[in-house]
Amino acid sequence: MRCRLIPEKGIPRTAALRAGECLQGILALVLALGCLQAANAYTRGRVKIMNYTVVSDQGTLLRGITTDIYNTGSTQAWNVAYWKQASDSGFNSMRLSVEFAQPWQTDLNIPNKLPLITQAVNAAEQAGMYVGIDYHDIGCHTAKHPFDFWNAVSPMFRDRTHVIYEINNEGNWPPENWTRFYKLIRHHAPLTHIIIFSSPVANGSLTGYPGQVRGVDWTRASAGYHPYSTSNPVNIINLHAKYPCITTELTPYPGLHDWNIMQYLNGNTADSLGWVKFHEQQQISWWLWGVGSASAWKPVLTYARRDGYMWQKDNFTTGPAVPFSATFAAGDDTIWAGDTLCLAWECPQATGVSIDNGIGAVSNAGSKTLVPAATTTYTLTAQGSGGPVTRQAAVVVRPLLPASNPAGLVPGLTYKCYQNSMGSVPDFTSYAPVSTGTCANFDLSVACRTTNLGMRYEGYFSVPKDTLYTFADSAMYGCKIYVDNVLACNNASWGIGGGGATVIGTVGLKAGMHAIRVDYILVNSSSGWFSVDMNWKPIPTSNLFRSTQPSDIEHPIVSAMSDRGAFMMREGILAVGNNPADVKVFDTRGKQVLVSDRPVMGTADLRSLGSGCYTVRLERPGCRRIMIFAIP
Repeated sequence: MRCRLIPEKGIPRTAALRAGECLQGILALVLALGCLQAANAYTRGRVKIMNYTVVSDQGTLLRGITTDIYNTGSTQAWNVAYWKQASDSGFNSMRLSVEFAQPWQTDLNIPNKLPLITQAVNAAEQAGMYVGIDYHDIGCHTAKHPFDFWNAVSPMFRDRTHVIYEINNEGNWPPENWTRFYKLIRHHAPLTHIIIFSSPVANGSLTGYPGQVRGVDWTRASAGYHPYSTSNPVNIINLHAKYPCITTELTPYPGLHDWNIMQYLNGNTADSLGWVKFHEQQQISWWLWGVGSASAWKPVLTYARRDGYMWQKDNFTTGPAVPFSATFAAGDDTIWAGDTLCLAWECPQATGVSIDNGIGAVSNAGSKTLVPAATTTYTLTAQGSGGPVTRQAAVVVRPLLPASNPAGLVPGLTYKCYQNSMGSVPDFTSYAPVSTGTCANFDLSVACRTTNLGMRYEGYFSVPKDTLYTFADSAMYGCKIYVDNVLACNNASWGIGGGGATVIGTVGLKAGMHAIRVDYILVNSSSGWFSVDMNWKPIPTSNLFRSTQPSDIEHPIVSAMSDRGAFMMREGILAVGNNPADVKVFDTRGKQVLVSDRPVMGTADLRSLGSGCYTVRLERPGCRRIMIFAIP
């Protein structure tokens, strides 16, 4: 199957980014820097998973400290002597905390950080160290900022085997967003180890949460956590029994955070079973926080020797013996037509490597980005004394969703308002709306209630060209976005992070009109909000349209009403006019099946009650009416 090769630059993931939102001119230079191999360096092999633990190429635990990149001034992060000092002390890795946490960090410009990250990656290789690149935020940013960061950084170092990616420090994200960001990074870096979560506490949800993130290859990923405010390590033990894990941030003694660090540096040895010792006993890799200088990490090493759990330093001069093998992977198993696919491979002992489908001979290790024309299976063949060995990677290419372009559209959206107290977004199709109407955009001001609320918005939107589009919703409680009946965003439940979280998704669309449906809930609160974005911007009102077909909720009887005090019912559509009315509906046994907790205006669609005979009682000042109606 033919495919189109594209240049090895920072490959954008969406149309908006293709238009230049990631500043590709800067990326081209930084990518070139990122591909430079440090002279006379011992390049570590990829980390691997053994017994649910992240270990080095020599099978040792990752043991390290944290250094930071703040603004653009001088720092130890790219000082080779500093990295070598850490390795001489017995550490084999370092967490590179790229700071974007406000208000401490003032430079939020991503391109400014890229050359500094590159220098630190090169310094780590010079010292024979692993480096974990950490997007360091504490809930200051929406999803766009880390999205832009990883869209730039993840392709830069995908061929550097000593580099690890940590998605987000202490991100308060629902599983859908961890899934989306994991796939974004994996799209660009098929073989790089990815750390998910970096949870701020090791609480009871630690064990169950990783399983909610879909599509993770746990041979190249791990669950990160921080044991702050954790006196009982049972949750960590349970996590380690089920998933690969690593603590990306710890202070050596239980209950101490970095601002109390002097308590143990000054000799607080009341608990000799500190966190470092615990992780050594459990065989879990660890990175220290708050001990970035030799004067700070020296006591940790002193106590380790004193308490009998000091580790042996890695051999930084010669690599381990590597058997003949071939590793080959694609960054995605499914993509939209026109999207990029990254293939990556490592065959260290091979004498020749080739990939079919027109790619041909390649180096022993590397990556290539291409655009498959259709669903394709790629086969790598590695020749050598232990070969030939073949490996395969397959990708399914989904066609872009066709435009529907219905006739007779007018500006705006239709909406239905529901009484809802569920903890997650339901299928409103089976619910009876309390009120219905039209609005110009996704707007809560038309809601019929202020709490225990459900809203459904339906209509069409226009896109100018065939390409991928990124959708995002931010919501207080829960929200789902459907595009042409495809679930694009699933910010589904307050209980798993919907309270203010932004969830993103990518959909491939043909130019023209496409159907959009947004379902939203607000439970036990009167301060709800949500937003709907396309390519990180609100969809303009001028791009939204609704149908005027007879099935539309604006029933023609409304315009026929001349008496504003009258009520009318036709084919299950109740019209109450512009004066609000209280509405209650009863079945044939007198059981109340619908009630409005605030007055209804305009129309209410009662057809979702199901077929049967009903009685509706309507009241407003000076007027009361009872009607019997049937739904076929």
